[in-house]
Amino acid sequence: MNRPVWRAIVQDVQVSVKLTKDNFASFALGMLGVMLLTALLMALALGVTVVIFMLLSQSMTAWVSALVEWSSVFAQSPTPVLAWGAFFVLLVVTVPVFLAIGALFGMSREVVEGAGTAAAGVLTWYRRRSKSLAAGGAALYCTVVGPAYLIVTLPYLSPVGDTSVVAGVTVGVATFWVMLVGGLTSLTFPAVIDGLPVHRALPLAVSTAVRYFDRVMGVWVAFLVLFGLTVVAPLYAFIVLGALPNLLGVILVIAGAIVAVFVLVPAMAVALSRLYMILTAADLQDATDEGAPGPLFVGGP
Repeated sequence: MNRPVWRAIVQDVQVSVKLTKDNFASFALGMLGVMLLTALLMALALGVTVVIFMLLSQSMTAWVSALVEWSSVFAQSPTPVLAWGAFFVLLVVTVPVFLAIGALFGMSREVVEGAGTAAAGVLTWYRRRSKSLAAGGAALYCTVVGPAYLIVTLPYLSPVGDTSVVAGVTVGVATFWVMLVGGLTSLTFPAVIDGLPVHRALPLAVSTAVRYFDRVMGVWVAFLVLFGLTVVAPLYAFIVLGALPNLLGVILVIAGAIVAVFVLVPAMAVALSRLYMILTAADLQDATDEGAPGPLFVGGP
């Protein structure tokens, strides 16, 4: 832990990418399973939501009419009530995504411990930690994604002056919120996989990130930059700037998406799992016996 922080961050990223490459087949199949399970869970969640609204409506026609009217009103002039409604609908959609990603952290834990992993590990961790992972997903939504959504919709709830200028500012604030709070809570899923309930995992993640702020945020921002280079940059150059020929633009966008899903997402899960194990082990060693040997990790601390 006496190395310069930037070297530790570079090693964290390098080791995670190497471990992902060494277990690429398992992670690739696991990611396919994650996407399939996410789609099924989202469909189930949306189906349950639709059924509830239909039961509350007098008829199918009344429900459809209410939905169309709600969408039209929200598009033209959102109100706080509608915004909060969309907030909870978004919660129903995104929690399954967090649940699936959380299960991926279980596979990452196995890789970091040196035991290797298998694609079926996603299903195993679904069964073992499904409730805690779902609760963790809801907690992360309420602390990271939800507030960012409300910040972005703020100009449309109570327009003041030039809405486009205010909207630009709120998008910047929301982006900063996701970067900061997302980084501070990035160790939540590794803590849940470690067996902690959410009400203990989230505070532990935040306290660890605050104590080792430079290293945790360094790894978090490093992966955000990699996601930006592989996904956002090609999309922006192709769609917004129109600087790429159609065929080349489509190829780069698809290639970036594939790299992000099958390489960067597992690598990020590996990096954060490994980082959580290293930092919490360091805290435990400091609190017990500084001379005692710490646990071994793939790639070293």
